[in-house]
Amino acid sequence: MMAGLLAGFAFTAVSVQAQDAPAPAAQDQAAEAPAQPPAEDPFKFTTEAAVMSFYVKPDQTSAFENVWGQIRGRLAASDDAALRAHGDSIRVYRLAETTDQGVLYFVIADPVSQNLSYSPSPFLLFEAGLFEDAEARPLYEQLMGSLNGIAPAGAHHAAAPIAPPPAPAAPAADPAAGEAAPAPPAQ
Repeated sequence: MMAGLLAGFAFTAVSVQAQDAPAPAAQDQAAEAPAQPPAEDPFKFTTEAAVMSFYVKPDQTSAFENVWGQIRGRLAASDDAALRAHGDSIRVYRLAETTDQGVLYFVIADPVSQNLSYSPSPFLLFEAGLFEDAEARPLYEQLMGSLNGIAPAGAHHAAAPIAPPPAPAAPAADPAAGEAAPAPPAQ
């Protein structure tokens, strides 16, 4: 049922190829071309929460789960309190049913860190300092090889709990009818 409700995400998926790994450092990169303004990071949110939908190839679910497990483990072990809090906000869920685009995973961040990106690449694998480049590159390859598509979306909290109405008041005693007033509740 949830797969049907979220099928619209398939049409807004971010291209997997658009998330290239950073190139290894080169001596003449700065002289090649004038700097372009950085593209907006679709994994940096200003909302209260975020839902990132990852469509994973059915035969690559263990690779996908390994990468996110490695990322979450490094975030939890980080000396940087902001990165630990970032990791504490992340939960990874797998939809039981397979969709036409593959196995659907939801990576949910709640609350969102509005200062850090939730992008697995480049931020979490390469820029956050969680992994050495030699560790990050194979994880990046595993992740990219597992994906059919990604759809990140910010979200606001909705449907806050509504308190039930108060219980009806007990009827008052009628002294004229000889009824005693009810005893006060015990404390």
